[in-house]
Amino acid sequence: MSGKGMKRLRRNIVGALTALSLVLCLGSMLMWVRSYWVQDSVRWNNRQGKETTIGSSRGKLGIGSFTALTAENKSASRPFYKRDKPSDLDWSTIRAAQVNRTFPGGRYLSRKEKGFEGRGLLLSFPLIVALTGLAPGILAGVHARRRMIHGRRVRLSRCADCGYDLRATPERCPECGAIPAKAEA
Repeated sequence: MSGKGMKRLRRNIVGALTALSLVLCLGSMLMWVRSYWVQDSVRWNNRQGKETTIGSSRGKLGIGSFTALTAENKSASRPFYKRDKPSDLDWSTIRAAQVNRTFPGGRYLSRKEKGFEGRGLLLSFPLIVALTGLAPGILAGVHARRRMIHGRRVRLSRCADCGYDLRATPERCPECGAIPAKAEA
């Protein structure tokens, strides 16, 4: 693949990932606002008795995995959705966790004892929105800076591609061969 083709491919991949990040950012914002009116959760069990939960409530997103090591909880189930009034995410079984790590915007909880094992990650929606909005924000800033530099070069009779002074040769850039756009007054 040629240099220009590779550059275009890289630009397309970065653009697609940035668009995906923007969609995730907007979705996170909507879930953040919704989490103050409704508590959403999806739960399912696998054959080993592990229950996995993803839920949102009161500005937080929780992802957890809990295993009761008893024989009666070994049946698999299809995922089910539950909608309720907003409350704290009910992970009281691992709140008194043996490993409880807090970081800006979230908490990691873990508890393991005889007959029970559980792990959970609680993230605040502002952290999720900030992380998913980072790539679109940076790309928008880079694009705005490029447009500003391009406009300034055209106004100052410089080549828009390389910045060479075109006052002596206004028809074509002697440095890169580009044909300049006319400056708009």
